[in-house]
Amino acid sequence: MIENIILNRVKEEANAIISGALLGASEIIEKAKEKIPNIIEDYLKKANYYILEYKQKLLGDIQLRINSSLVSVENEILNKVF
Repeated sequence: MIENIILNRVKEEANAIISGALLGASEIIEKAKEKIPNIIEDYLKKANYYILEYKQKLLGDIQLRINSSLVSVENEILNKVF
């Protein structure tokens, strides 16, 4: 009989601990869900920044090649003229 009382008390305490843990986990999950859009937005901003930076670099490289080619063509024309 005492064993049953102790066993019931332990079960009640275990259930209370489990309920508290589940409630805590639910709160953590809800807070995480609230933060997800902000995290995604931050990553998208960073991605867009890096994409724009890379695009500018490519455009700069292309412009440099075009200018170099133009100078070469101009020099070739001048050499043929003279």
